Amino acid sequence: MIVLSLEQKAIVNIIKKCTEGDRPSWNTFVEKYSGIIYFTINNTLKSKLKFYSQHHADDICQNVFLRLVQNDRSLLKRYDPQKAKITTWLMVISRSVTMDFLRKGVYCLAPLDDFINELEAPADPVQEGLDIPEQLLSPRQKLIVKLYFEDGLDISEISDFIGIKEQSVRSAKHKALTKLRSYHGVSEESYVLTR
Repeated sequence: MIVLSLEQKAIVNIIKKCTEGDRPSWNTFVEKYSGIIYFTINNTLKSKLKFYSQHHADDICQNVFLRLVQNDRSLLKRYDPQKAKITTWLMVISRSVTMDFLRKGVYCLAPLDDFINELEAPADPVQEGLDIPEQLLSPRQKLIVKLYFEDGLDISEISDFIGIKEQSVRSAKHKALTKLRSYHGVSEESYVLTR
């Protein structure tokens, strides 16, 4: 069991008050952690897009805070300081919300006239994410595979995000890949799926 520092205990106390609906604690939480959330959102957008608008980063940040309090603050209530630092946990959530935004493809990049000369047909077909047959994987297996291969999270980040042990993440990932190989008729020896 990890012994919490005074700062970590203070964070846990603020989060507990936030889950009870205490507005001053929520304002403190937002003020304290909006910087790391914006940082993660902007870094994720920069890594995926050539152009993006700051108002999209603002919208995504709002969505991160919304996700924390949806369903009677269920996500906020699941934070466990024994498993991850608050900043790591918020970075994982912020990256996930940003990737959800990018997958929806509703963002406006820049006026086409600004970079029309730079456009060219892609050399290779663009992959739009994993195509997992319905009902082949359990919801948990599907989530783990998508977080690992699409969102680029590592095993420990997935473990922190879902709230299960790293070994459980590895096991679920292995079982999912075995099912996918079997479904597609590919033996494990002849095919290695890597990120």
